[in-house]
Amino acid sequence: MPIEWRVAGTLAWFSALGRAVSLSELERLLLKEPADRAELEKALSRLGGKVHERKGRYWVKGATVHHPTAKSDRAYRYKWWRVGVAVGLLRQLPFIRMAAVGNTLADHTAGEDSDIDLFIVTDPKRLFTTRLLVTAVLQVFGLRRHGKKIANRMCLSFWATTKHLDLSDIAFEPYDIYLAYWVAGLRPVLDSGTYSEFLKANRWVKSYVPGYADAEFEPPAPGRAAAWREKLLSGRFGDRLEKRLAKFQLKRIDTEPRSDEPDVRIIADRTMLKFHEKERRKVYRTEWELLVRSLGFDPKHIVE
Repeated sequence: MPIEWRVAGTLAWFSALGRAVSLSELERLLLKEPADRAELEKALSRLGGKVHERKGRYWVKGATVHHPTAKSDRAYRYKWWRVGVAVGLLRQLPFIRMAAVGNTLADHTAGEDSDIDLFIVTDPKRLFTTRLLVTAVLQVFGLRRHGKKIANRMCLSFWATTKHLDLSDIAFEPYDIYLAYWVAGLRPVLDSGTYSEFLKANRWVKSYVPGYADAEFEPPAPGRAAAWREKLLSGRFGDRLEKRLAKFQLKRIDTEPRSDEPDVRIIADRTMLKFHEKERRKVYRTEWELLVRSLGFDPKHIVE
């Protein structure tokens, strides 16, 4: 596939999200096949007036993107400080195998009033116990999103166990660029060695973004207190508690599809909990397709 197609598709995706990207980001996040910086510069030159550039960042003409300001950078740093506080607490809780920041904070498009999306992976036998403990602790410390308290709070809407690391089964057909870039953009903030397994389980993402695993992260591991709390909540007592919590929590979750919001996918089973009530994966995909066509390319040929 010509590099202009891949560059156009990549820029169109991030432009649909409202984000301009640098050359280094374009190199790491390029769709379908890798390319070096010299090739990217030539491709951008050939795209000409179809692409805008400002301070070394590129986006598709006609798209509305948000450029970093001193104010937005302060808000961004404050959100990451809040994440650090939350991680300090999560490190003391049992059965958390990985926690990662996703969506707008991970890709530097978060607004001042936006929340902070966490993806949490747990021990396969303690999903519901972990959810209760994390929710309770973050609630007590004023870090959990709930009701109208949204800004700078943790959104606990996506959980999985180590038995469900491969997310390809929740991808939309015929292709799901959003999910691929979501996986590629995750920023692990707590890890017991699970992040590397998560990357292996999601090798399918490389068919979209071959350079996504190049970034290196060294998040902290769970603390000592987490280990002895795991011992306390293991065994028969922990099994009985998990069974009751699973029954109680699953009973309260409404997984019925909503006829007026066909893209919403509430998932609730013993390996995954996903509560995105305003999921916009297909909306962004449609916006991406429109931008790709505005550049004179066929979106289907880019993702095939």
